[in-house]
Amino acid sequence: MNFNDLFDVESTGNRIDILTCQGRPNITDKTVAWWQSHGWQVVLWDNTGYLPAVGRNNIIKSFKESDREILVMADDDITLYTHRYLTTEWLKKPIANGVYTLNSNHKMVS
Repeated sequence: MNFNDLFDVESTGNRIDILTCQGRPNITDKTVAWWQSHGWQVVLWDNTGYLPAVGRNNIIKSFKESDREILVMADDDITLYTHRYLTTEWLKKPIANGVYTLNSNHKMVS
């Protein structure tokens, strides 16, 4: 089963906002390549020098000020492999308060 079969990429505008910071190009580059290989337009947010919550809040603020209907955001070390239990569980109910969010707290790091 393909990732796109489980999650309607088209409904998101094929956009994912990814929180990153300087000094992690090996991680960020692999993650960007993975999302792009599944048809996503990756938008990187540099959060260097700040706590992750600051960057996530900036992404949410930008989304709320836009005309987009759905926000999908993730940390720069997050990819989804459908054979993993936590990925399957997340896909059952990925949205909370109008936001799809993936971060290290979900323990889905590749």
